[in-house]
Amino acid sequence: MKTLLRILACLFAALIAQPALGQAWPSKPLRLIVTFPPGGTSDIAARLVGERLGVYLGQPVVIDNRPGVAGILGTEAAVKSAPDGYTLLLTSTAPIAFAPSTGKPLAYDPAKDLAHVAILGTIPLALIVPADSAAKSVADLVKSAREKPGALNFSSSGNATPSHLMLERFKLSAKVQITHVPYKGSAPALNDIMAGRIDGTIDSMPALLAQIKASKVRALAVSGRERAAQLPEVPTLAEAGYPDLVVNTWFGIAAPAATPAEIVQRLNQEILAAVQSPEVKARFDELSFAPAPMTAAETQRFVQAEIERWKPVVAASGISFQ
Repeated sequence: MKTLLRILACLFAALIAQPALGQAWPSKPLRLIVTFPPGGTSDIAARLVGERLGVYLGQPVVIDNRPGVAGILGTEAAVKSAPDGYTLLLTSTAPIAFAPSTGKPLAYDPAKDLAHVAILGTIPLALIVPADSAAKSVADLVKSAREKPGALNFSSSGNATPSHLMLERFKLSAKVQITHVPYKGSAPALNDIMAGRIDGTIDSMPALLAQIKASKVRALAVSGRERAAQLPEVPTLAEAGYPDLVVNTWFGIAAPAATPAEIVQRLNQEILAAVQSPEVKARFDELSFAPAPMTAAETQRFVQAEIERWKPVVAASGISFQ
């Protein structure tokens, strides 16, 4: 009788423990590595989604800014982290799609060393100048650049970032010489533009939108196929005569490659739910994020396709991390 009672007790304990085992992850805060400084588009997206994701997972998501080398340093840190579901990476075009084609040896393979979980959205870039700039249009800017080759200084959020690549493509398309000044992120570059120390930049809209709307800088064009709903008065680069400069950048979330599949799937579901939540969606709409809901498998294929798509563009632009 005692043996039977012990067996029944063990079975009962196992039944109780089963749900607990299934709910063991997450049991502590998650870390979301952002590869650019606070204040830029990556950081804005990470904090918006991270806060809502933490609510859904029942654990806080702590933002860990690791800027440097166009996102490579933070990406390396994520790749080297334990694949236990507690370290995530805010991915973006530069360290994932551009880096493999710049000729710089990487300590990671973005397609193999990361499990790409979800895409948060795609966004256009904006070409801006200081509020008191004499350039009132792209044509004005090009005219000024041709009159004084190399005299204009344009910033980027770092070497080999979308900001840098777009500047190089703009220079080629407009046949102008503009001096490139790389910064460690969008926010410090924007500060120098507002202070009049830099003549302009081409960077992602979320990082620039507040200052554009506050008339602290002037937007001359946006890079999307259509005008941005947030800046309907600003023409596209295609409208300004540069149809080859229709470009969007993107942001996503990844984890170390060996992260268990069930955790990746759970993260995908919760991240998509976070992006579609009223709070995040409303803010993303304000910042010109276009949603790009995908499964984890679709996200992995999307990233691989982006790496291949940008190879000839990066090679032709001659950009590097130096």
